[in-house]
Amino acid sequence: GRMAPGYGPVCGLAADTGQAAAASPRQKAPGWFDGRSFPAAAKSHFLRLQAAWDQGDWQDIGTYTTPQLLAELQQEHDRSAHPGQRTEVVTLDSAVLQVQRDGDQVLASVRFSGLIREEAGAPAQPFDEVWHVQHAWASRDGDWLIAGIQQAG
Repeated sequence: GRMAPGYGPVCGLAADTGQAAAASPRQKAPGWFDGRSFPAAAKSHFLRLQAAWDQGDWQDIGTYTTPQLLAELQQEHDRSAHPGQRTEVVTLDSAVLQVQRDGDQVLASVRFSGLIREEAGAPAQPFDEVWHVQHAWASRDGDWLIAGIQQAG
């Protein structure tokens, strides 16, 4: 029973002031978004939320998810989790698939793939999923929120 999610503030997103082009309606990402550092930051939050999932730490998970997704995750956890579980992420890759503007939000889709071990001594299993995350467009302040998780593989 692993968490199908996890995410946090994408820290280390340095605004690229050198190329702060005038915002146009067609602009896909805000000026502060750094596509180079985003995948690495996404990975660290995947790991953090996987650990929170194993511990049933809903306070931490709730910081990084929309209320709707949080409710879905709690239901999933009730169905699938077992006490003392510890999910080991053996390998983890992340790639930004898409960034787009939606009104006052920026939406990003991040694909995570790799190998995960759900029980000690068990063989590692491949996983492949896409996380849809959102953030206020106007400012880098605050956390990215996971709005949905989709199995890709």
